[in-house]
Amino acid sequence: MQQDVNVNFGNLLLSLSDAMNLALPDLASHGIRTAFVAWRTGRGLGLEPGPMGRLVAAALLHDLGAISVEEQERLLANEEREPEIHCIRGAVLLDQAALLRGLAPVVRHHHRPLEEWGGAARTEDFLLAQILLLADLVDRSLDRDVHILLQSEGVRNKVRTLAPATVLPDVAGAFLATSEAEEFWLTLRSRRLYSTLLHEGPIYSQQVGMASLLEISGVFRDIVDFRSRFTSTHSSGVAQSAVLLATILGMTEPELRLMQVAGDVHDLGKLAIPNRILEKQGGLTAGEFQIMKQHTYYTFTILDTIGGLRQVPQWAAFHHERLDGKGYPFRLDRESLDTGARVMAVADTFTALAEDRPYRPAMDSGRIAKVLAGMAEDDKLDRRLTRLLLDHMGDIRPRVRETQAAAREFYETRFAVVG
Repeated sequence: MQQDVNVNFGNLLLSLSDAMNLALPDLASHGIRTAFVAWRTGRGLGLEPGPMGRLVAAALLHDLGAISVEEQERLLANEEREPEIHCIRGAVLLDQAALLRGLAPVVRHHHRPLEEWGGAARTEDFLLAQILLLADLVDRSLDRDVHILLQSEGVRNKVRTLAPATVLPDVAGAFLATSEAEEFWLTLRSRRLYSTLLHEGPIYSQQVGMASLLEISGVFRDIVDFRSRFTSTHSSGVAQSAVLLATILGMTEPELRLMQVAGDVHDLGKLAIPNRILEKQGGLTAGEFQIMKQHTYYTFTILDTIGGLRQVPQWAAFHHERLDGKGYPFRLDRESLDTGARVMAVADTFTALAEDRPYRPAMDSGRIAKVLAGMAEDDKLDRRLTRLLLDHMGDIRPRVRETQAAAREFYETRFAVVG
């Protein structure tokens, strides 16, 4: 196996941007459309390649701090009491990854009107945040049920009548100039918009290596986990469990790094699941369970579109598949599940049993051992890997707890406190 991955940065951000709007049809591809509006407006202002790349990347991820479906619904309906909160949270999350850190101030201020900038005005961050503010407003003003060309002039008039204290006249003017042609609006609504940004946008050629990928996977791990205090350390625990089990098994160092990434993002598809289901105190209804089953499907499809991740999509998404073929959502059996996928299934099950859930407290080690052994005996989990974990649980569980304690501290001191 080669020592590194080589992932296209534009494809990575486009796919992850799409993931954040999975649950709400009215917000589908909102980040991608906002990025297009920002790109074309920035081009009209003559932005250099560096700032333009920051702008488009920030636009793709600008709502990553609105982590629950319910919060996204309130933002869409303009019912969020403190819309700035998701901006602050987004900046906190982005600041964890070196490759994304430069986006943090733009995301932090994308709801900040011109009149509130004061002495900070005219910096690059200020200009990019102003463009993003306008681009976000433009896309949120559109009705998906009305033909785009029947709305374009209404949206342009809305921009014309914005209060002078809201956005720079130069930014509004650049948008009005670039949006005069029908082509702008038809491209904005085009199904090929993803491809347009991927192949023509300002970040299409940048590549991401393993070190940056690990940092970015950590950001999205936290976006998924921090939706609820009950899940705030889950993916951290799964990733650590999987890496420790894979280490005992004798996987190579490159494979262990891929396992870390897969563990970080194994529940990425839960961005499509409402918190009312994730935090439900009792058992799920049949209908709710069917909704929950979507998450591994979305994890796979999102990761599979990125390219260059090797086994990560399979290792991440197959953690609810079972050797007897009765798992979900692909109904794969032992013939289709490689060692990495089997490791992740054991790690995910172990971690879930060992942590508090809305409907039960964490199990003690004896109870965990009994449940895991029973699942292995019933041909749900790999018997050899289950036995390996149980034989080393005295070492694995304390180290997983340490990792989860660090995640919990970050959640409680840097993230949850914002709200």
